Amino acid sequence: SVDIDGNGRGCEGGVDMGAYESGGCAASNAMFERGDVNESGALDISDPIFLLNFLFYGGKSPGCLDAGDANDDGRLDTSDAIYCLNFKFLGGPAPKMPFPGCGTDLWLDALDCEAYSWCQ
Repeated sequence: SVDIDGNGRGCEGGVDMGAYESGGCAASNAMFERGDVNESGALDISDPIFLLNFLFYGGKSPGCLDAGDANDDGRLDTSDAIYCLNFKFLGGPAPKMPFPGCGTDLWLDALDCEAYSWCQ
């Protein structure tokens, strides 16, 4: 599950059998809260709306793409909005770590977190 440096496997969703994780993904030390894509400090109905507006209507880009990846599958898509709605209104599973509260993403993927003001 980790490479020789202790970085999590799973970069770009593929299988990597080498000593070092391949795929060009880098670990980020940026602090963020998963699911809070609009950086309001709380996961609420505005977060999936913000994400869907970005994905389908050319809305503002999230400063931290990792925050929008609620299910932590390494992709930013409609499944993340559905995941948040399921959690908030139907008792579904909570977003993956870091949630609740701020933390770093230990799993390598192609998403990054350039800025997330709430955890600074």
